[in-house]
Amino acid sequence: MTGFGWQVVLFVLAGVMLCAPAVQAGHFSAGAEAAVKIGVHEVLLTGNDRVANHFGVVATVRFTPPSGAARATTVWAFYDGDNNWRARVYASETGGWTWSSSCAGDPNLNG
Repeated sequence: MTGFGWQVVLFVLAGVMLCAPAVQAGHFSAGAEAAVKIGVHEVLLTGNDRVANHFGVVATVRFTPPSGAARATTVWAFYDGDNNWRARVYASETGGWTWSSSCAGDPNLNG
C-alpha cells in the first residue's frame, strides 16, 4: 500500500474511534442513573482489599426487572482491579430495576 493509502486507512480508523464513545453512550448506563431500554446497565461493587486472590472469588448479581422476579437475570460479576467488581445486564424493560449481589468469598460483595 502506498503512503497515501495508509493515510486514508488511518483517517478512517481515527473517525471510527472518535464516533465509538458517542454510539456507546446511547446504549450504556451505569450506577444510579436510569437504565436505557435496549441497552446495557452496569453496577459497580467494591470488594474487600484483604482477599488473597480476587480472581478466585465468585460473585453474582441478580437483576430484577419491573415485571417481577420471574424475569430476573443472574450474571457473574467480574474483577476490574483496585477492589472494583462490575456486573452488567441487558435492560429490556423500562421502569425500576432492582439488584442484589451474592458472594461467599468476599463479604463486601455479598448483599
